[in-house]
Amino acid sequence: VKALYRRGLAKIGKGDLDRAKEDLTEALKLEPQNNEIRQQLGVVKEKERADKERQKAVWSGKLAHSEGILEDDESAAGSGAGEKKAADDKVVGEEVNAVQEQEAKAAAIKRELQKQLDALEGRSEGNQTTGEGWGSWLKKTLLG
Repeated sequence: VKALYRRGLAKIGKGDLDRAKEDLTEALKLEPQNNEIRQQLGVVKEKERADKERQKAVWSGKLAHSEGILEDDESAAGSGAGEKKAADDKVVGEEVNAVQEQEAKAAAIKRELQKQLDALEGRSEGNQTTGEGWGSWLKKTLLG
């Protein structure tokens, strides 16, 4: 019972509510008087309800947005359509810039990591080593 309960708690923490519910329900069958298990099942049900509401809000927003796009396409002659498209284009442009910045940061980190690995292998400044050192192991482990 304790193992099922703890596994259920871990799955709640990971967001795997279906499996958490299974584990906690099984634990409750084995120990029906346990109020802690009942309480955690209530937590799972509340999180499921909140997730459902969140998904509903997201999808209704996406639907409203797609309907707005269709309406804008149908009435492209209106001035509001052009302003909405410009605002949407600005948001997309900002998102693209953010992704490009993240990629540049990742590339810089990878270059620095490569320098550090080379230094661990003793390959700095033309000093080539043929043996397998910590740097080789790290490179295989971290960089594939």
